[in-house]
Amino acid sequence: MTTIAAFLKQGWADHVDHPQDVAARLAQGIALVGESADDATGLIRLAGHTLLGHLGDVDRTVALLPQLESLSTLGDAPRAALARLKTTLSLVDPSITAPQGLSASELIPAHQAAILALEWRGEYARAGKLVEAVLELAEADESSRVGAGPMLSGLAYHLWYWPERNPARNQLTIDAALAVLRVQQAGTDWLETGRAHYRVSLAYAQAAQANAAMEHAEQYMRLCTKHGADSYERFFVHEAIARAHSAAGKYAAVAAEQEKMAELLDEISDPGHVPYCREVLQSLRAL
Repeated sequence: MTTIAAFLKQGWADHVDHPQDVAARLAQGIALVGESADDATGLIRLAGHTLLGHLGDVDRTVALLPQLESLSTLGDAPRAALARLKTTLSLVDPSITAPQGLSASELIPAHQAAILALEWRGEYARAGKLVEAVLELAEADESSRVGAGPMLSGLAYHLWYWPERNPARNQLTIDAALAVLRVQQAGTDWLETGRAHYRVSLAYAQAAQANAAMEHAEQYMRLCTKHGADSYERFFVHEAIARAHSAAGKYAAVAAEQEKMAELLDEISDPGHVPYCREVLQSLRAL
């Protein structure tokens, strides 16, 4: 018999490529939970992330709420997870009443899930408004700012990586990347600020805004030069510059940056970083 631990592990493994299959199995998972608050919390998070973050399906999420409500009685953690899920639902569908009393640190992940849901539904302008709302929440206190940084960075990467492009999605990608930069610039970590410039540069290059892409690539380079960044970090500086050149149609310059990246690849000290860097370099061959 499948255990709830195995169910959750398989669900998280499958949810990106097979969200419909995971959604269809959620009722089975609820039956497996038993009396564990941790398992109930995990199931509620998997359900919300899959149904909203990967399918944008408000109706199926609402239909599942009575069963999820039964899990929320198992402790404070599942109650909090369900409150965040209901908040996400209210952000996607304003006709749904939001719970009251959530802190900024609780509202930020609820907004992230809603942004993903709206993106899947093609409601890019509304998603952009929620990115602005996350920025306001991040300014509530330092812990909220620190929590918002990785969330926004992951969101910006997801939006950039997704292959289907249109002007509205491109703008949402730029908005998310600029939000990462704003959050990181409010802190003191030069590396995170540099990487935020990298993310903004790639977003602009993807939208064929070459000048803006190059401006942020150069900001990233200046920070790396000032602070003596290692070969790994400088590898991505040259990736950003290459993509900015590609957006401008300067393919000889792209090739020159690829050569610099290949040289830096041989200097990267951590062998665990090399496979991903090779993938990045190979992706530039198609530019």
